[in-house]
Amino acid sequence: LLSSMLFAHDFFLYPSAFRANDKEKVKITIHVDDLFPGKAVKWNPERVLRFEHRVGSMTRDKIKTPPERDSSGVFVSVDGSGINMFALDWAPRLIELHPEQFRHYLVSEGLDHILQTRKERGEEAKNGRERYSRYVKTLVSTAAENTQALSKVVGQTIELVPLDNPCSIPAGDSVRMQLL
Repeated sequence: LLSSMLFAHDFFLYPSAFRANDKEKVKITIHVDDLFPGKAVKWNPERVLRFEHRVGSMTRDKIKTPPERDSSGVFVSVDGSGINMFALDWAPRLIELHPEQFRHYLVSEGLDHILQTRKERGEEAKNGRERYSRYVKTLVSTAAENTQALSKVVGQTIELVPLDNPCSIPAGDSVRMQLL
């Protein structure tokens, strides 16, 4: 199990539809993999620190939204007054890997300086530990043109804020983002 998690570091909040009508229910799922859209994983309410729905100037706390019975995701209603942004903060997690697995992970991620530090400290034979958190957003657009939610800063520890409307850019084109 750990070896499969080793390379599955990208984390996506994935809606069942990227375009929806007013009041339409959209299922939001969590996907993990190195390539988008990744593989669906269970929605674990115990790991959810923040789950917000923003549209226009409104913010709705959705942290108590119950997951589906199979824990595959949550259903939310889309607000037709503009672009709907959903933001999720996932609780920190600590993983521990056997020395060879950790070395392989560090090499694959290009973290040579950590390999060198472990060597200098004589820690190459020790298990490696990593603590990580995840902060993600996804967008669902509607027919309305209100894009106010796009530029709103949520306050995540690490956050990407679109400088362009990703919903209006053709597939394959670039989107400018600000990293906070």
